[in-house]
Amino acid sequence: MESFEEYRSTIETLTMNFSYLYDGDVKSSIDKSFTKVLTHDKTSPTFVIECINEIYNDSIVSMMDKSIQISLLMTDFENGKELYDNISMNIKNFKPGYIFLSGNGRRLTNNLICNLISNKPFPNHLYSIYKDTYICPLIEDCSDEIIIYVTDKAIQGLVYSIQNMDYSISKEGDSFTHTISYKLYDCDYNCYKLVIKDLAKWREEKINTILNIK
Repeated sequence: MESFEEYRSTIETLTMNFSYLYDGDVKSSIDKSFTKVLTHDKTSPTFVIECINEIYNDSIVSMMDKSIQISLLMTDFENGKELYDNISMNIKNFKPGYIFLSGNGRRLTNNLICNLISNKPFPNHLYSIYKDTYICPLIEDCSDEIIIYVTDKAIQGLVYSIQNMDYSISKEGDSFTHTISYKLYDCDYNCYKLVIKDLAKWREEKINTILNIK
């Protein structure tokens, strides 16, 4: 079994594929840790992967918190245009870098799922479904609207997190507490939340607003 120091380079190589998490433009950081009780005192690759996923979750929540919301109609997304082009048309002076969709957002990619790696070590949602487009389980999934988050740059500096990770194991009775200490970074990027409604839903909301005013 590899030590964490030996395993660190493997993790770095694997996570380089997640550029949206890997190479962010770091502004500041906070100290974090991830802990789990296991039955052995060996480095656990599964535990490390779970920690990376925890960093993903925290990064996505931070992305959502800093996003600027724009409401659009489904008709604003022209048939025949790629998702990237449609987003560029609807946000002035903004170049999309990474696109995160709710589950039903796959409708906007014509249900494309391309080049997913078989026997992949990380959870499916960390991998793109098409170009720099991702299905994100943390984004709310509504039947009558589609939610998209789009950033211009990477949202996390995972390269630095991994380089500075510390993996420790302590014995607790018959079990072992595994702890990974790391830095979670706040990165420099812009993010928009696009709420895409169909025309019927938009009309219903407008009518309800008028009625409530009266």
